[in-house]
Parts: sequence; C-alpha cells; structure tokens
Amino acid sequence: MKVNPSYLLIAKDIALKISKGIYKENDKIKGRTLLAGEYNVSPETIRKAINILANEKIVLVKQGVGIFVISSDTATKFLSKLGDEENRKKQISDLNDLIEQRNKLNEDIFNQLNKMLKSDKLIADLDLEFKEVIVDDDSWVINQTIGDVYFYNYTEATIVAIIRGNRLIASPGPDFTFIAQDKLIIVGKDKLSYDRVLTYLKYGAME
Repeated sequence: MKVNPSYLLIAKDIALKISKGIYKENDKIKGRTLLAGEYNVSPETIRKAINILANEKIVLVKQGVGIFVISSDTATKFLSKLGDEENRKKQISDLNDLIEQRNKLNEDIFNQLNKMLKSDKLIADLDLEFKEVIVDDDSWVINQTIGDVYFYNYTEATIVAIIRGNRLIASPGPDFTFIAQDKLIIVGKDKLSYDRVLTYLKYGAME
C-alpha cells in the first residue's frame, strides 16, 4: 500500500486547521522552523507542504515576513479534492486486488481441472490446453442447451466446465442451458478448436 508523503499529510493537516477556523483568514501561521518542530520533520519537508498550500491559493508566503492564510473556502475545496483522489486511488487498489483474486481463482480452476482430466487413464497422456470463452450477450446459443446446438459436433471442443458468476459448474451435460456471460472452459481437439468455438458462438455453423 502506497503511503502519502509526509509533506502532503502536513499540508492536509494545515488546510484542515484553516478550514475549521483554527487558523483564520489573514492570520499569520507559525514560521517554518516552528512548524518543523511541531510536526517533527525537516524544514525542507515543511517548505514542500507550504508550497502545496501556496500553489492552491490557500496561503500566501511573504519572504522575510511570514506565511498568511488567504482563504478557508479554498482550504475546504482542497481537502475535498484530496478526499476524491484518495477514494479514487482506493477504488483502483480494490479493483486491482479483485483482478488478482480472479486471476488466482482461474489459475486454481484450470489446475484442478487439469488434475481431474489427467487422472482419467484414457487422456492421461494428452497434452491438454484449457481455453476460456465467454458467451456474448448477442450470441445465438443463449437459452439453448449444449445438446441443442450440437456444440462438440461443430467445434470439436469439449466444455469441461462453465463459470457462471462465482459458481463453477464442472462437466455440464447436454441439457445444460447457456446464458449470456457464461465462461466456457474448453479443451479442443486441436489448436484450431478455440477459433472454431468463437466463430460458432457468434455465427453458428458455417456452410
């Protein structure tokens, strides 16, 4: 997890004090040396924090005079913007975590299916390669069964499992009905089986 640099946290804290009226408009804020002691950081860190606030028009730095509060409203808007950015970063982080979990789940599914199928003596010596195909929302097979569409006959691929939402359906039979966004885990007769499945799900049997 990425941690915000200390100067940004200090800028946020000072802006919060301005927003709450602890530092009022036109007030002179403590000098950089005193602020460095208060926050237990270097004067350079304080300089970076004050520069952020100055760029946001929250404070005004008068060289040789001091740091003065310009606007509490601007401080409030700055805090709101920071909050939005932090929420956005959290959402992205959460999404990345979910993608990682999904990838791990898919890997576990493929590994388990591989163990299942290779435990069968008839196919133990085959070099199986699993592929994942999604039934698009406009696919013609929706609401039809595997048997109805003669899936294997036209694709020479076997559906070994279907992922529907968070549910894994292993070895679906001929009476299994397709719905949109089903993820089909297939094993093909050859390397062209995957392309045949994609074409078949979209266009049906090609003359």
